[in-house]
Amino acid sequence: MGGPTVAPKGVTLKNRTVVVGLGATGRAIASSLLRRADVEIVGAADRDPRVVGQDLGVLLGGLANGVVVVSDPAELPAADLAIVATVSDLHRAADVLLPLLERSYNVLSICEELAHPWRSHPDLARRLDDTAKAHGVTVLGSGANPGVLMDTLPLLLTALTQRVESVRIRRRTNMSRYGAILSKFGLGLTVREFATARSRGEVVGGTTASSRPSGRSRQGSDGISTRWTWERSNPPS
Repeated sequence: MGGPTVAPKGVTLKNRTVVVGLGATGRAIASSLLRRADVEIVGAADRDPRVVGQDLGVLLGGLANGVVVVSDPAELPAADLAIVATVSDLHRAADVLLPLLERSYNVLSICEELAHPWRSHPDLARRLDDTAKAHGVTVLGSGANPGVLMDTLPLLLTALTQRVESVRIRRRTNMSRYGAILSKFGLGLTVREFATARSRGEVVGGTTASSRPSGRSRQGSDGISTRWTWERSNPPS
């Protein structure tokens, strides 16, 4: 796709971008990008037949922008960057990431396992790295997860204090828009239902006294609304 282009004076250079995956996170990312002056979304892909063929702008609740959602990332036009907002499993995500790298897209993914893949998936990490280098592009796992909000941020905010006696964090999240996550983590199940589903390999994760649903989810007009609460406390040293 060539090297960087220098924009004429007074002209804003726009990065041509495509978005792969238009679930709740992908739509939020796309909506944010549409408001940026330095980004032009030129393509979008999702395997959900309900959104394929729709205009991206209309799908996001705005005006038509001429970007029609396709079902196969291979149909996307050339661009500087591909943002992949699909799955957390790197083995599954790689099936999308590798072809994009081979087409010389720089790739940015929300896949959690891509954050430190050389530790969890060394062979696959090497393959991704070699493919990116061979085509002169980059691949990066990025995003904000509970580890950032509940671990790193409190650590940063307490860095200037001389003594920390306790840290308590409460997090409430409405997951009603995140269909895949609801089933993956068993949100909406009672503790007994969760244990049964986990024994069958149908859900991942676990419930403990300090990390579990605060109650059974309720069905609302916008889908399942689930509330989670975490509390962490460290005694004085």
